Amino acid sequence: MLLVDEPTRGLDPTSRALVGAALARLASEGTTVLVATHDRAFVDRYAGRILELSGGRLNETAGAMAR
Repeated sequence: MLLVDEPTRGLDPTSRALVGAALARLASEGTTVLVATHDRAFVDRYAGRILELSGGRLNETAGAMAR
């Protein structure tokens, strides 16, 4: 299991893509990857499952990898 907090903060688009690809590769190899972030575009592109915290409640939406 890998827990990553704000992995894209301060990164340029190329670096963000590299981080996303690395996390996606780990997930495809069987690692559970949990990402805490405010970067909705990043999770929309790479997440298989999204739990959004809003108003003190968790709401689940499908991520790009689950579609």
